[in-house]
Amino acid sequence: MLNTRSLRLSSRQIFRQILTIALLFAALPAVAAKPKESARIDQLLTDYWQSQGVKGEPIVDDEIYLRRTYLTIVGRIPTYEEATAWLADKSPDKRHALIDKLIASEGFVSHQFNLWADALRIRTTGREGNVSGGKYFVPWLKNQLRANRPYDELVREILSAEGAPWDNPASSYYLRDQGMPLDNMALTMQVFLGTQMQCAQCHDHPTDVWTRRDFYEMAAYRYAVNTRIGYGNIDELKPVLEVLQERNFEELSDKDKKRMNASRLLNPAGRDLFRPMLWQTAHREQPLKYPHDYQYDDVKANTNVEPHTIFGENADTKKMKAAERTEYYAEWVTSADNPRFTTVIANRLWKAAMGRGAIEPIDDLRADSKSQVPGLAEALTEIMQAKDFDIRAFYTVILKTDFFQRSAVIFDPEQPQDYHYTGPVLRRLTAEQMWDSYVVLLKPEADEKPADYRDSIPPPPAPVQLLSTFTNDQFADYLESAEVAWQERQDARTAFFKIRNDPDLRDTPEYKELQQTHRDAEQKWRQYSNVDASMTMMGASMEGDETLDNDKPNKGKKLEWWEKNLHRAADLNSPENVDHWLRVFGQSDRDIVDNADDTSTINQALLLLNSSETNGVLADHSDPIKRARKTKEPMQALEILTMGFLTRQPNEKEKAYVLAQWEADPNLTRQRMAWAMVNTQEFIFIQ
Repeated sequence: MLNTRSLRLSSRQIFRQILTIALLFAALPAVAAKPKESARIDQLLTDYWQSQGVKGEPIVDDEIYLRRTYLTIVGRIPTYEEATAWLADKSPDKRHALIDKLIASEGFVSHQFNLWADALRIRTTGREGNVSGGKYFVPWLKNQLRANRPYDELVREILSAEGAPWDNPASSYYLRDQGMPLDNMALTMQVFLGTQMQCAQCHDHPTDVWTRRDFYEMAAYRYAVNTRIGYGNIDELKPVLEVLQERNFEELSDKDKKRMNASRLLNPAGRDLFRPMLWQTAHREQPLKYPHDYQYDDVKANTNVEPHTIFGENADTKKMKAAERTEYYAEWVTSADNPRFTTVIANRLWKAAMGRGAIEPIDDLRADSKSQVPGLAEALTEIMQAKDFDIRAFYTVILKTDFFQRSAVIFDPEQPQDYHYTGPVLRRLTAEQMWDSYVVLLKPEADEKPADYRDSIPPPPAPVQLLSTFTNDQFADYLESAEVAWQERQDARTAFFKIRNDPDLRDTPEYKELQQTHRDAEQKWRQYSNVDASMTMMGASMEGDETLDNDKPNKGKKLEWWEKNLHRAADLNSPENVDHWLRVFGQSDRDIVDNADDTSTINQALLLLNSSETNGVLADHSDPIKRARKTKEPMQALEILTMGFLTRQPNEKEKAYVLAQWEADPNLTRQRMAWAMVNTQEFIFIQ
């Protein structure tokens, strides 16, 4: 006979089992759920693998995934605290949550800036840095990235910008190629449209469809932007020039009495002081002409070029003013209907994340270019358009794919056909990623900034500020005073340079005296390019007071030598000096688009093996070392070191080494482990 009590209990058990299964299925979406766009990308890749008879690489473990995600999104390794906290998290959706967190972080801004600094050849150093206004462009661009400005809007503002860089930092893009409008147009096509037109500047492109006429018709739009204006066309300066003309009227020629000759009215000191104001963008009506050596029969040499886009619809430009042509140029480049604009940015960001573009090369698209994975480039383009050029949203989609989580694959450039997109490409850290990883090892809080943080735009050059402070007569007096200092500087420089390279005069009293005179004269002249010093000098001149000493004592803790420039790469010079650590590891010189170098060199190996950064600073002052010093347990110390440097638990060989060495000298053991880990392939590559 059937036991009804047993039946009743079995029913309860069955109910509980059903409930348990239901709860498990309810939890599954948190693990497997991903944006539908991410699923679309994974399906395209799966279909491609099946057609090629290959399989996707396995999904990586949490340790590899964590390190890869940090390096990909924020350009550095995770700190010890970040690593241990995330790895201890048991949330089923923690991978997706990590992506959301990092993409919204300050580190994302720094890493993205490095990407665009290379593409746009941004400089804050050297002549190009001074002329281009790079010091204004850098903080402006970071703020645009921080605000997540839609990419099409950002590029449109850059391409339509005019004015001085301190008033409109976006104008620095044109000033970067000051006096080279044809080159700038070609580079614009390369960076934003993935189209190489450089060869067509001199002749029809030998391997692509672009003709020399195409090049000049496209350049005619860009030619409307002038990147240098004369002293006499600087509006802020005109009232001062009028005062100078009145003061020097009797000394002027009859011709100069009838017109305002700025170069004649300004003394050498004035021309030197106002030189930064020459580099501004303004629209001009001067037409572009075909070169005198134009060798084809379709148009005549030395005739005016009618602007014409290289594809798509064209507007009637004959009635357009220069400013309208520039605006049309910017709108055409960034239009969602432009067949290349969206594809190029989507492809560029895919490569930045995965190591290889859907289409290669990313900046040389042709009419027959297509992605190796059928439909991948088209899908990425459609996703970018659907996200309204939201870079953060696009990254979120591609990084939440299964593909991003797969094991890295070695790509052989000699046999590119062997790469079937079964996983991201194994890559060496960029110079910036390696530097920033060092920085965060020494300064774990490197990315901690207030929620409302914004990079400050530097003030205009001193003469620009003083023009709005002094009266016109005061500024005229100021220029007369500056002329004395300028001439003293010139005389001292001439005298010192005459003997500077004479070995017989080295260390003689005469040499030292001329050297000091030169330094003093140089410092005195530089005061005229300093607002505070200039205001003080004018105050002394007007009121009879002696010059005030504005030097302020240094406050706070005295920094060690290695701490003084301990900032993310994005916050250092752009690019750094040629002998800097970043440049040794391949930081772009910013002369050519995307000119960073990730190849290995002897100098890099020597720097890693012997430099004070690895032998001293990281081995003595890094956060993992400091943490490891607090424990007397060798295995606990080892776990701290491997987690801090390599984002993983120690292996058996490492345990055996530390156990064998610890008792003799714990401090030396810690240092050797730190030195060894930063020199490993594991540290230097993104797995």
